[in-house]
Amino acid sequence: MNARSLAQSLGLGKLKYALVHRPIEVYEEIKRDGYFALQKAKKGRAEMYQGVRVLPKINYDIPADWPVNEITFLTGEKYWPQTFLCAYTLMFYSKHQFAVRLLDDGTLNQEIQDIFKGVFESVRVEYASAKDDLLEQNLPKSKFPSLRKRRLEYPHLKKVIDAHVGRTDFSIVLDSDMLFWKNPRALLDWMQRPEKPLCLHDIETSYGYSIPYLSELAGVEVPEKINVGTVGIKGADIDWQKMESFCHRTLSDHGSSYYQEQALVAIRLAQLGFVRLDGDDYVCYPHRTEREEITATLHHYVDNSSLDYFSQLWRTAIDRMLASHE
Repeated sequence: MNARSLAQSLGLGKLKYALVHRPIEVYEEIKRDGYFALQKAKKGRAEMYQGVRVLPKINYDIPADWPVNEITFLTGEKYWPQTFLCAYTLMFYSKHQFAVRLLDDGTLNQEIQDIFKGVFESVRVEYASAKDDLLEQNLPKSKFPSLRKRRLEYPHLKKVIDAHVGRTDFSIVLDSDMLFWKNPRALLDWMQRPEKPLCLHDIETSYGYSIPYLSELAGVEVPEKINVGTVGIKGADIDWQKMESFCHRTLSDHGSSYYQEQALVAIRLAQLGFVRLDGDDYVCYPHRTEREEITATLHHYVDNSSLDYFSQLWRTAIDRMLASHE
């Protein structure tokens, strides 16, 4: 493949990332984490595709009378083992089954779907290719140009748009890079009685834009350290016109950011009022001691805490659950 063909297949933005930014990231990762730690994590991640398949079928019932009895993930070929294990650990420790809603990132094939459907009672796949009509009905390009364009450039935004467009009820969206280690009582309480939006507590503020700037957009003070690894919100409360304005303003005033999704959600949660799961029990970026001793209910393995996740912790999670079946 020549340079022109590569550019056409990837797009200029992705090509620049592949040829310029990604090599820099790899160098920084090796310098920070060490070559052998990265290789061990890479090997563990590859083995995870087969490793999660040993888990037996979940036999708990779906709580039909709960307002929120479905969990939503954006996933695909690269991330499905993490999605699978996050959903499994949640159901295993809560002793409840939940309907699993998979938002296809464009790579969710039939084999992956069959793996989920063989273990979970209710699995619904929403294909990326089938979203166009729903988007045009609810967020037409003529009225929501920034959201529609940014959604294609920045897949993180699908956790907001694809998860909630056309819906008015409460729903919860989970990141795949999380593991539950015990019964998540606070989360289950919210799923039974949702009143305000729900999120996680971050270890640091990561919005990509300053809090004073975001607070000016919001018209209220935007709090620090909102993390969107877990977000529960009512679709009717999102206000897509405001989200379009926030998206357009952040891009035009300060440019794009990897954390833009988190910033946009933080603005809207600040306006609505929200509850946050205890950061000491639902932990974003668990430190090394916590990764070794595991005292919290939930770990969200962001940044280089994911090295231990891929090297060992997904195996530990499976071993613990299998041991309890014996």
